[in-house]
Formats: sequence, C-alpha cells, structure tokens
Amino acid sequence: MDRKRYFLLLLLLSSLLLADDQAKKVQRLEKVIWNPVTHELSWQITEGHIDVHGQYEPEQLVGGFFIEPQTATMSFAGKKEGFSHQEGDHLHDILDSLSHYLMSSTLWWQEGKAESHEARNADAVQAK
Repeated sequence: MDRKRYFLLLLLLSSLLLADDQAKKVQRLEKVIWNPVTHELSWQITEGHIDVHGQYEPEQLVGGFFIEPQTATMSFAGKKEGFSHQEGDHLHDILDSLSHYLMSSTLWWQEGKAESHEARNADAVQAK
C-alpha cells in the first residue's frame, strides 16, 4: 500500500475512533418530586450520551434542582435565584391540580372502581 492510501485510511479510521470521544452530551430528567405538604418541587438531571442503538446512557448526575413556588425561588448547587411571584402562583396552581388528580385517582382505586386489565383486554378483543 502506498503512503497516500495508508495516510487516507489512517485519516478515515481516526475520525471513527475519535467519534465516541466527540459524542454530543445530552441531559435527561430522572426524577421529579412534588411535596404538597412543604410546597417544594425537586428534580434530578443526569448527563450522558445516546449510544449506537439510540438509547440514552447516563454518565453523571448533574444535580438536584429545587423550586419553592410560594417564595418564587429556584435553587441549584447552593445558589438561589428568584422569579416572579405570578409565575410561582401559576406553578403552584398546576402542582395543586396534579395533587388533586393523584388523590382522586387513589380514592378511585381504593373504592374498587378500577376496571381490571384482563376485562378491558377481553372487551377489546370482542369489539373486533
């Protein structure tokens, strides 16, 4: 193999070998917790990459974020910032709606109003 071809092959292979190191970092929301008693919203973010199969592979925890809608503050890594009280009230309303939905769902379940998964599947098969 002459030097030009060898150099070209080396150049092409090096870009493939280095591609993994140059993969674009992406972030994903991992966990969200709304505490309706203390009125605190918290969540965790990880950073990672998308593998060759299109699956997210986490590499590190970016950290935990916190919002207190009543005081209209958000914090991360010891730093606290404020935002408008109107936005805090709006967020609080959304989270209260979520809390109401979750409690209603709990009562619905506990009262036995849930339709069994098997019965629903049987109805779907009969409808065909």
